[in-house]
Amino acid sequence: MTSLGDQRELINNIPAAAIGPVTAETCRQNNLEPDIIAETFTIAGLTDAIQRYYKE
Repeated sequence: MTSLGDQRELINNIPAAAIGPVTAETCRQNNLEPDIIAETFTIAGLTDAIQRYYKE
């Protein structure tokens, strides 16, 4: 996220998705809290988690 520099605020309102806990932790280490974390660590699991997020 350091590559965004002073444009970081551009993504503040965009939900972040992680394919699993390792990716979620990497997001956090870069000051980005994931809104969506897949329970099954696959592309299908990630798309399911994104769909559930937007259905709520």
